[in-house]
Amino acid sequence: MHLLLVSKVFYSVYAVAKSRERCELLEFLEELDQTLQKDSDRMLARKTPRGEIDHAIQLMDDYFEDKEKARIQIYGEEGV
Repeated sequence: MHLLLVSKVFYSVYAVAKSRERCELLEFLEELDQTLQKDSDRMLARKTPRGEIDHAIQLMDDYFEDKEKARIQIYGEEGV
């Protein structure tokens, strides 16, 4: 599992990534038009959509399993 630092102001915010180069959250935000990109920080704080709950639960389970086995790689600390 990979965690990618996407924001660091008061808190560090990480997104689950399939690899160092592939992060679904960042791909989603990059696809937004210019008007919506201004609201991307606000969008990150919203609840998980109903259709994505099972996917989010699986990612959470994967995270804790990988954390227990020390298999998490974190990227982005040097860039913030």
